[in-house]
Amino acid sequence: MAYYERMQRELLSDGEQVQFIALADPRQGNIVSSDGVGEPIVHDGPFAEFKEVLAGFQVLVVESEERAIEIAAHVSAVPGPGGVPLQQLVEVRQVVVDS
Repeated sequence: MAYYERMQRELLSDGEQVQFIALADPRQGNIVSSDGVGEPIVHDGPFAEFKEVLAGFQVLVVESEERAIEIAAHVSAVPGPGGVPLQQLVEVRQVVVDS
């Protein structure tokens, strides 16, 4: 977590990071479905495979897609066991803003 905290401080001080939100373990969540008419159905599964779970997200304001990719690469290289980079997959997407 120290890696993420250090990176977050850098991005905040640069004015690039707008928001970061870490999400709780998916086992602590619920699945909600609704037909828009009746009461919603709340249950605790099925869950996506672990590799498909969203663990958190960052909202950044950057000058270019290249900068966003550079930051994503930095996140992907978070050290794992023995300090070896995990090479975790990071999806880069633009935020849709209604005008």
